Amino acid sequence: MNELSIWQVLNIIVKRLWIILLVAVILAGAAFVYNDNFVTPTYAAKSSVIATNGGIAAGDNQNTSSKIGSSDLASSLSIVDTYVDIMKTYSFYEALAEQPDVRQFGYSPVQLRSMTSISRRSEESLFIDVKIGNTDPKTAVILANCIAQTAPDYINNKLPGANVVFADKSISAYQTGPLTLRNTILFFLLGAFLSIILFIILAATDKTIKGEEDITKKYKVAVLGVVPDFDTKTSKGVRK
Repeated sequence: MNELSIWQVLNIIVKRLWIILLVAVILAGAAFVYNDNFVTPTYAAKSSVIATNGGIAAGDNQNTSSKIGSSDLASSLSIVDTYVDIMKTYSFYEALAEQPDVRQFGYSPVQLRSMTSISRRSEESLFIDVKIGNTDPKTAVILANCIAQTAPDYINNKLPGANVVFADKSISAYQTGPLTLRNTILFFLLGAFLSIILFIILAATDKTIKGEEDITKKYKVAVLGVVPDFDTKTSKGVRK
């Protein structure tokens, strides 16, 4: 295998630049057409609940004049992860599937759980965020709100001392896929990269002798002279 210097590699890229760009454009175009015409768009909607241990009132009828104790706040922060785990259980999605607004779609508990992401907003937050993905934006909004509306009663029944309330409803969904622009750019770069690698490999494995420098380098012998090719003359006057 021939050893190529950085200048030789750059020379290969410059000489084959139009082919490299052509391959990159073809792959990018194929990716754009595929994502734009054959990939089903997906959407996501978000809602949230706020959860405490019951020592902190989280509902609309809370006593605003009461002071929040540091122990109640610390206790509430420590138990939020437990509420998140409850909302991830199969039995929660069984209860969710029985809700009238959810039943109309005919989703099973397994399907509902597969399209849902539930997480704590941050380690210092009492908010639990719900994110649900679907191919229909209206369905995503309805399901996200149903989850946040079902969670308070479900968790409060499981843990009588809990205090979970519906905090923020979803108004509209946003598109999450396909990422047409990103995929088009990635395939353009991939096409260019693969083309360059291929040309470098071909050059590195090419054993064709193109001139006296190749003979000297490969066989370690001096060239005594060069016989011109009078029929097909190259720029250096040697037969290729």
